[in-house]
Amino acid sequence: MADQFLDDLSAVVAQRIAADPFFSDITIKEERKGNIQKDVDAALARVGMLTKAGKLGACVVVRAAMPERTESESSSLLQVSLEIEVCENPLINSGSNGTGKTAARIWAYLFRLLSDYHDQNLNQTLTAEERPAVTQSVDDALLYVLRLRCFYPLEYIEKCSIGSDGAGGTLKVELVSGTTFRARATTSTSGALIHFAVSALTVSPVLPTSASASASSGAWYQFTVSVPSRIIAVAYASNKLASDSLWNEVG
Repeated sequence: MADQFLDDLSAVVAQRIAADPFFSDITIKEERKGNIQKDVDAALARVGMLTKAGKLGACVVVRAAMPERTESESSSLLQVSLEIEVCENPLINSGSNGTGKTAARIWAYLFRLLSDYHDQNLNQTLTAEERPAVTQSVDDALLYVLRLRCFYPLEYIEKCSIGSDGAGGTLKVELVSGTTFRARATTSTSGALIHFAVSALTVSPVLPTSASASASSGAWYQFTVSVPSRIIAVAYASNKLASDSLWNEVG
């Protein structure tokens, strides 16, 4: 759902900009629709010429909406940011074929158009930073950036628990005989199984997946090793987040 929301948010913002008469002669491009750099360069008359209503020299790029962070560790809201770039080639834009609208003027209009804008379908209100996030010269072009933010309610997903009575909170491991060992962990999560993966200490640790060998909560998992190894345990359950990992060294 969050992925669809990010796409929908970018699309809604791009459509609101494109529908406003102020942008009737300004090229609008969406990052989520693929590689747009060629069109941006053409709109600025860097390479070729891409006009809108016979004008060029300025364009607006709606970047893909990106998740940032939650307000706090316990928050169920995902902060989402969306950047809108205003690009201008001043020499072309001020000429007879230019839009005559400077990057600063376009940025200010975007701020008024989108700040505190509420979209009923997405049930979101956008907030905008009051100053351009970036004001810089790139080659022959000016770049102004308007940053918008909103909060997306996250669906709660339970995380599997995992525990062990091993020393110091490590995975419980016992020697059976020779090179055979057994390990166990517990989980209080309904439907969860403990999955195990064994790898040599000379290679990078290998985390178990939900397809790895498993045992029920508190049951012993038996394995053999031929070289010093580590064993890692993770609890998995359908439609739940994987647990933290527990591990120990053997051999």
